[in-house]
Amino acid sequence: MDRLQLGLILGGFLLIQILYFGFDTVQLDRDVEASGEEVPSVASLDVNIAIDEAMADLDSENRDSVTAWTEQAETGDMMSLKQLSSFWVSKNEWLLAGHYTEQIAEVQPTAENFSIAANTYATGAKMSEDEDSGRSLSLRAIEMYDRAIEEMGSDFNLELEKALLMIEFPDHENPMKGVLALVDLSEEYPEEPRIFRELGQFSIQTGQWDRAQERLEKAYALDQDHKRTICLLAEVYAETGEAVKSEEFRALCEGK
Repeated sequence: MDRLQLGLILGGFLLIQILYFGFDTVQLDRDVEASGEEVPSVASLDVNIAIDEAMADLDSENRDSVTAWTEQAETGDMMSLKQLSSFWVSKNEWLLAGHYTEQIAEVQPTAENFSIAANTYATGAKMSEDEDSGRSLSLRAIEMYDRAIEEMGSDFNLELEKALLMIEFPDHENPMKGVLALVDLSEEYPEEPRIFRELGQFSIQTGQWDRAQERLEKAYALDQDHKRTICLLAEVYAETGEAVKSEEFRALCEGK
């Protein structure tokens, strides 16, 4: 293996891991009302077409490398699958990167591998500028989260990331599905501040200020050092007419 190949493997998987463990916030700014639009199916993004289009943009050296890796990957060669995944991550081709991380998980079906596949697709969904592509990638991510949770038995972080993704990309037939999943998690994990912080953020965006205050105060009681909770409470107190508390928390927010 040459240095370029090794660098692609290490760099790509490091990027996936950073993206996976580094997500702290999901902006819940999607409309939660059903729009009646047709929901793209998971299969609506054709991987083979995407590969052909992406390959056409490569220079001859990279095209030859990808062709060689693809031929080896078709035999189930793990190293080639990792090379392909890493390479497409480096090109921001998240459908293809997710496709090959998913293949890795199919060859070695562990919770970790499925969660990496899930978060690769989820990253692509969040970065997509096309709504339909983003939604399709989110559906693929949710499938991989389900596989990871199935392998794990249950896992708070995986269930939370899945719920947040469903909120960001709501089901048109059941747009509150993600929020309800988050509420269920708050009952199952009542000592996890991030759940109440996310629920508080959602309440702010839907104008439910009293509920936002209740949820964020719960998050603050569980973790008094988290800047986002403090800053959100400053905003909420301003809206609920508690000016003294608002100034107190704004000062804390600016001092963090």
